[in-house]
Amino acid sequence: MKRRLIFYSSILIGILVIFITMISYQKNYDVYKKQAKDDLYKQGLLVDQVLIGAVDLVELSERIDYYSTALDNRITIIDESGQVLIDSDYDPQTMDNHGDRPEVIQAYEKGYGSSIRHSSTLGVDYLYVAIRSDNPLMNYGVIRLSIPLSEIQEVGIEMLKLSAIGIIVGSILIVSILYILINQFMAPLDQLTNAAMTISKGNYRTPIIIHGDDQINKLADAFEDMRVELKKNMTKLKQRNDELVLILKSMVNGVVAVDRDFDIMFTNDAFFQLFNIEAEEDKKSLHEVIRLSQLYEVIERVIAERQPQQELINREDSSKIYKVVGNPINYKSKTIGCLLLIQDITERVKLENMRSDFVSNVTHELKTPLTSIRGFVDTLRHGALHDEKVANRFLEIIDIEAERLSTLIEDILQLSEIENRIVENRQLTDLKQVVEEILPLMIEKASKKNLQITYQLDEDLPLYFCNNYRIKQLLINLVDNAIKYTEEGHVHLRLKYLRLVDAIEISVKDTGIGIPEDQIDRIFERFYRVDKSRSRKIGGTGLGLSIVKHIVELYDGDIRVETSLNEGTNFIIKLPY
Repeated sequence: MKRRLIFYSSILIGILVIFITMISYQKNYDVYKKQAKDDLYKQGLLVDQVLIGAVDLVELSERIDYYSTALDNRITIIDESGQVLIDSDYDPQTMDNHGDRPEVIQAYEKGYGSSIRHSSTLGVDYLYVAIRSDNPLMNYGVIRLSIPLSEIQEVGIEMLKLSAIGIIVGSILIVSILYILINQFMAPLDQLTNAAMTISKGNYRTPIIIHGDDQINKLADAFEDMRVELKKNMTKLKQRNDELVLILKSMVNGVVAVDRDFDIMFTNDAFFQLFNIEAEEDKKSLHEVIRLSQLYEVIERVIAERQPQQELINREDSSKIYKVVGNPINYKSKTIGCLLLIQDITERVKLENMRSDFVSNVTHELKTPLTSIRGFVDTLRHGALHDEKVANRFLEIIDIEAERLSTLIEDILQLSEIENRIVENRQLTDLKQVVEEILPLMIEKASKKNLQITYQLDEDLPLYFCNNYRIKQLLINLVDNAIKYTEEGHVHLRLKYLRLVDAIEISVKDTGIGIPEDQIDRIFERFYRVDKSRSRKIGGTGLGLSIVKHIVELYDGDIRVETSLNEGTNFIIKLPY
């Protein structure tokens, strides 16, 4: 701005000086011409007086030549008819009639005349002054004096040269002074400009201190007040924005905001984690991030209807279930986009289904023995009680069904305790002793099916911090399950200390019927049975493996299954210290 101000000011000053110079030149030129006319008129009067004494044209011509040389002017004598009688510079015989010359006509009419015109004879502009004479020798004609205007123009050119030098020197001085003054005036403004640019880049810390006149100081104070207020407001805005971003980013639910063109306005990390997508900053459109038509439909409905929408969606490439809640983003009564809150409810749906299945299964499991008990009780009431043999058989069946009910209820209560992680007493436990306590019971069960139970325990097996009863439950359920599904062969129990990972490995391997591959993932579900008819026949509740899995999870362990149909199954559990 400073350069432009100096540049334009210099141009204006130059134009003004040139304009004044041209006016002065024209004015002086006019003055010179008037002065020249007056001089020629006076000289003409003088010549008219000195020519009165001439006796003939020869003497008259001599006197004209003399005074022409003395006055350095061209003198021409023109008679009343316009014929040139004498000319100081040219032969009159070669000159045409001058009666139509403006100055000659004026002289005859008024006694004095003048004009400026181009001389065809000499090829330059001339100033002509004519005076009417009463000299009879000139036939009462006209005395005309003339000088070339080039002399006046040369004076004007010299004047212009001097003016040009003055203009250049004056302009340099004026521009220099102007530069100094503008610098002094613009210095505080430059400081204000730099301060404003610094503020525009987000730096609100540097105070604005400027020394200038009253108006500049007021402007600087206003800028300083603005800087302080901006700093406060931007600090508050940044703090609120950071808090909002932190809140949104810390949410476990996915959040994404898009405009009407599906361009992403905001996303949090949970959104990418939910859909297992790698976040890429160059992808600005939701279409580039994820291909999910159901999600687009929710956004379109929200924007079109300007109302919140809610929907459950499933991804075709996974078994995930998402709850999507869409809300319109409104600005000045216009919907400019959509905000989506996405929640992975796969586990919740799964748990709800499991709870529903659990209620259904419990109802079914309870209903069957209760129906049997009520049926036999009714039979006994209607006369079978008096038949001792029949009555005893029915009472045995009732006892078996009651025992089954008791076992089922006990398993359900145990499973509930484990799932709810009810505080239990833990202490350092000798696992070898636990195994020795349960083996007699398991061996007795196995002997009824002519099965052999073998076991292998590491000698350096360290004490394990646990609840003795929970570990017994785990081992009993695993071994009991192996016995139930093995018709011949053996069941092998092994406890091994894994030094590298500092964990205990429990392995229960049988030579039973095995598990179909497509059902391995479901065997730990409540009441799930691979062979339902067989399970009911052998009296299982369907909760044993579920109890095992929850005990393993209680101790932050993991369990895996190795199985082959009709060859056997191996349950391997790893419990960390």
